[in-house]
Amino acid sequence: MQETARKLWPQALDLDLRAMSDLRNGDFTSDFCLRTAALMKLPPAEIGARLIAEFPPDLPVDVDLVEGYLNFRLTRVLVERWRDALAVKPVQENARETLILVVPATEARRVSYLRQLSLGLIQFSILRTNGVTCRLLLGDNLEFNNNSDLAITNIFTQALSAVKAEAWSDSVAIRSWVEQIVRENEASKIFVRLPWRALSRRDFSRLWSYGKSRLQLCGDEKIWQQTQCEESWVRNILDWNPMQQAALIVYLAGPQAADDLDPAVPRLGERSNLLWQIWCTMQRAVSMVSRGGKVAPVSSGFNGACFDLNGWPADQRELCVRALFLSEFYNQACIGGKVREFVLALECATAVFNQFMNCPARRQSIENSTFSEGETEIMTGVCKVLSGIMDRLELYQVWLAGIDGAGSRPFFIADSDKGVG
Repeated sequence: MQETARKLWPQALDLDLRAMSDLRNGDFTSDFCLRTAALMKLPPAEIGARLIAEFPPDLPVDVDLVEGYLNFRLTRVLVERWRDALAVKPVQENARETLILVVPATEARRVSYLRQLSLGLIQFSILRTNGVTCRLLLGDNLEFNNNSDLAITNIFTQALSAVKAEAWSDSVAIRSWVEQIVRENEASKIFVRLPWRALSRRDFSRLWSYGKSRLQLCGDEKIWQQTQCEESWVRNILDWNPMQQAALIVYLAGPQAADDLDPAVPRLGERSNLLWQIWCTMQRAVSMVSRGGKVAPVSSGFNGACFDLNGWPADQRELCVRALFLSEFYNQACIGGKVREFVLALECATAVFNQFMNCPARRQSIENSTFSEGETEIMTGVCKVLSGIMDRLELYQVWLAGIDGAGSRPFFIADSDKGVG
């Protein structure tokens, strides 16, 4: 596809692809037509139509043009490529220094601050786990780098204890602080996480123009901009244990609105507690594969070398696609600051995995030792990519330490293609 685009418009930018969280419109997308249209002074629809017409007929995707975006839906996947995508590799960004700034909030914006703090902490933990040179600045007084061995939950506690509301209520002062940080640091990428209404529109625009090449401003979505959420529970977080705080950080980074926050979730074993949900799902999956017995010799849509996704049940196809792109979401949380999208991808993959395992016919096939080769490949593959990511997610390791004494550590798929550990 890239070669086709360059043949038509040699001076155009790369045809970048991005995995989609909502698979109703496709599996991955590209804004190539919008970017090229501005460069070539042509309508995006014309760019897209010419490109699609020139694509090779044997591409393993169906392509649609929706409001200037190219949306791709996979029709088949080489098993070799599938297995390679499931191997979570260290992020290759060691030469790039990354700086994360979290702007403290006034009391009125405390919940929004917790949200941005949680997103920043997750990104920082992934960066340092992958050996990327990085620093985390929480206001003027707290700074941590990738060599710090302080647990993320300890940093979280320090950040909550150090907030001085009166120092961070002025938009101009916040903008000046960020501009000073940008001037004094040579980091190739600077992420600024802003609580709700920390900056006026004017100061936001000025900052955006000031450091456009390496500055990324990360604010709250609309569902977090206005909230009637009761904040009294925020003051009790300092008394929670590390396991509960780890679950809370991941919970706050999720897609739910502030009004829908339930302070009990991080301390309970339920679906909304994502770390607990992943832990249970992994144990259940390995148990099912272990009880599957011999593999059925015939499997629809799988010939040993290629997955024919068009011939698969909807839940099996969605699980395959979500697992295929899960590592990419992890990488983008690290180097692109797309933490919310990463957490959402984890939630969706876990939910679809449970839906896949809950299918009565599939459970019956396990009991009858007629589990197909394709189903076995999918289940072991999903377990492998999930365990690979969770092994590199510090908050999950903190959470596991809280139940380790009970001997309840989850099982993980081994590195071999079909071995179960």
